[in-house]
Amino acid sequence: MNSSEVSPLAGDPDARLLDAALDVDLGSPRPVPRPGSRPCRSLGPTLSLVSAQLLGLALTRYIVRIPTVAELSPEQIVATLTPAIQATLGQG
Repeated sequence: MNSSEVSPLAGDPDARLLDAALDVDLGSPRPVPRPGSRPCRSLGPTLSLVSAQLLGLALTRYIVRIPTVAELSPEQIVATLTPAIQATLGQG
């Protein structure tokens, strides 16, 4: 994608939500951190791992659009991810 092209995610409402959560501009040709954004260093290892799980879901569902993930219903996502997140939090 050259600098004059617009990202295919520019008008996607789900991408806008992810854009806000990631603190990057997904509408740009190459997503980059926004000026003044700060890395999340204060979460601690457990919450960082949960964040990684959720960001992985968002990446594979909305950006890469892996069919087996993109086609899951919200109920299937909850049923599948809940045990993994509970285990990460030490509740499983």
